[in-house]
Amino acid sequence: MDFRKAVSSKKVAALIPRVSGLADQAFLSGIYFVQTAAYSRHLSTSDFGAFSLFYYAIVLVLSVQRQTVITPMIVSTTASDTSHIRAWQRGGLLISALAAAAFLSAWAIEHFFLSGAPQGALIYCAIGVAPLLAFEFHRRSLFFQRQPALAALCSIVFFLMQAAGTLIALWIGASLTVIVAIYIVTATAAALLASYLSLRHVPRSTSRLAPLAREQKPLILWGLASLAPYTVYNNAMPILVGALYGLEQAAIFAATRILVAPIMMLVSAVDSTDKPRAARALQDGGAPAMMKSLRNSAFSLLALGVPYLLVLMVFPETILSLAVGPKYASHTELIPFWIIISLAFLLGQPVESGLGVMRRADLFFWSRLLAAVLTLGSLAFYRGDNGALAGVASIAWSWGASAILAGAFLLMIIRRQAPRGPPADP
Repeated sequence: MDFRKAVSSKKVAALIPRVSGLADQAFLSGIYFVQTAAYSRHLSTSDFGAFSLFYYAIVLVLSVQRQTVITPMIVSTTASDTSHIRAWQRGGLLISALAAAAFLSAWAIEHFFLSGAPQGALIYCAIGVAPLLAFEFHRRSLFFQRQPALAALCSIVFFLMQAAGTLIALWIGASLTVIVAIYIVTATAAALLASYLSLRHVPRSTSRLAPLAREQKPLILWGLASLAPYTVYNNAMPILVGALYGLEQAAIFAATRILVAPIMMLVSAVDSTDKPRAARALQDGGAPAMMKSLRNSAFSLLALGVPYLLVLMVFPETILSLAVGPKYASHTELIPFWIIISLAFLLGQPVESGLGVMRRADLFFWSRLLAAVLTLGSLAFYRGDNGALAGVASIAWSWGASAILAGAFLLMIIRRQAPRGPPADP
């Protein structure tokens, strides 16, 4: 009986990180879904486009912080010695300062040289970037310190505060400026909570950021190199659509993108567990065991994601209307492309995990570069004024070609080789 209790306790303990990771992603993705559904109905098309530019610009900087600060911190620090966290925190503050300066510089250029440009979004970004980056850094450091339940708690608090702020904004009929102000204030409160929870047991440290960064220089450089093309066909696309075709097309793109939010949440949740599992399989059983682990991940993702995509395929206008309201419900021509992108997400995630486990960030970069070239080429050859369609079609093409075909081909080559090079996206 005692043995059964012990086994049961181990199973429960093993489930905590997975459940916490799923809850963390569910609430972070959930607030994106709630706010997109609410503000796409409440704001004008141009204001919703500006809000979307604000959101995706911050997401872009979050990706930079992940590659230059969070991933190197995870690699360079052990869970038993967390003192380096404070040094890497200074790196996060540096990224925030540089990003804020870049946004202010871009605003100045718009203000003095581009009359009529949507200047407000850049000011919002300059103000909001620091609290949102701080929240992300400390939440991820809790995962690293083996405190996944506390990380999930931070995401739940963030969700509740943002949801409350959204309800207040709708109730008072708030303008775009007030909506963004509420968003930034609630993000700041959540960042303070995450900071307290993540640093309360972290010892004071005299470690300096520069030596730590030099030690992880190859990882940082390859990470940034891989991020640059990935940004083109992922987080930066709403910004590109807005710049090329206007805020209304950016709003349509961002509003319909909500349809892939469940798929992105599913992929993010699985990503936090399948890389360690695949790494253990590679160590214990070599490339065949790793490939089996990745196939299991792919089958799990397809089993969970494909039913949703089938419903979306059968009832496109109904689901789009329920998600973002009648204003954008007629843009069903974008849905087939979002379905293709979702399938590429589901199948590409295990492939990219395999590249990361095999420590081939160099091949990771070339795969993403291919996708970026295809994206920009598709945009360049597009003729028409439907910028949202141009953006969605471009990333559908690039995701399909790179994440599935090129990624799978590269993995087939490197699975016979010994791991070398810096890890890609641990």
